[in-house]
Amino acid sequence: MKKLLLILSWSLIIFPLFSQKEFSLVLGGGLNKMSGDIGGDNFKSLLKNDLGGGFSLGLRYTLPSHLGFRIFGDYSKYNGKDNKLYNGERILSFKSNVASFGGQLEYIILGNSYIENSKPHSLYLFGGGNAAFSKAVLDDQTKVNENAGALFLGAGYQYRLCKAMSLGAEAKQILFLSDKIDGFYKNVAGNQNQDTAFDFKITLSYFFPQVNLSGGKWEINN
Repeated sequence: MKKLLLILSWSLIIFPLFSQKEFSLVLGGGLNKMSGDIGGDNFKSLLKNDLGGGFSLGLRYTLPSHLGFRIFGDYSKYNGKDNKLYNGERILSFKSNVASFGGQLEYIILGNSYIENSKPHSLYLFGGGNAAFSKAVLDDQTKVNENAGALFLGAGYQYRLCKAMSLGAEAKQILFLSDKIDGFYKNVAGNQNQDTAFDFKITLSYFFPQVNLSGGKWEINN
């Protein structure tokens, strides 16, 4: 009986919180740059050799408590090329295709849509993790496949165009729990760090109408 009363008590607290929710589908696309063992010598090299691209699709769930959750899938292409000798012995290049699946927790600093007189601007911080599946090609000949975890932190911005759509941007720094994402992992001095990447995407979000059962009929809240 005590357990039942405890469950009912928690339900009365949690249900009002999670019954007020907002779902959105988030599509993102943009540029990225891996900071591994290859490339990254200067700004010219960045523009010529080291910029990659990718896209993502996620389902976002936001609450009145300024918290949000998202599950997502991401596909990224990373590139890099040395433009000078390292240790007097190499000029390498790589291309990596990385598919990842993960989740993130968000904290909305500005622009919670549940508060009165809410602003169209929304600013939030986020962090999370994902499973990454990488296929790298080193110097157009050596193939290296790697499955690894990754952790990331970032910040995002959205401008609510209307109730159903928003346009925004997200930037995040990724730490791969592996040194093989760029295909190079030779055990030499100065080459024992995990690969990292910076990711910037423009985002477009669609907000699903809230549907409630009222008086035995389904109603859509506009």
